[in-house]
Amino acid sequence: MYANDFSGIQIIDSFVTHHLFQITAMLRLLGIEAIITGIRPALAETAVRLGINLSDLKTFATVQQALESIEHKASAQG
Repeated sequence: MYANDFSGIQIIDSFVTHHLFQITAMLRLLGIEAIITGIRPALAETAVRLGINLSDLKTFATVQQALESIEHKASAQG
């Protein structure tokens, strides 16, 4: 599992957005579940403009929510 937090990013250009989501797609191909947290509206808008399908991503508003989800999943498996 891989988590990436975008909450500290105020401004992002299309080049960086494209590469960040390419990394997430590559991880998925390797069987690694990627979790994205803190996507601001401007980042989501840029991603959509680039044709990136955000519905394929597991997203959370905060890192805390992501950690709780991971913990819940681990306890359910174990």
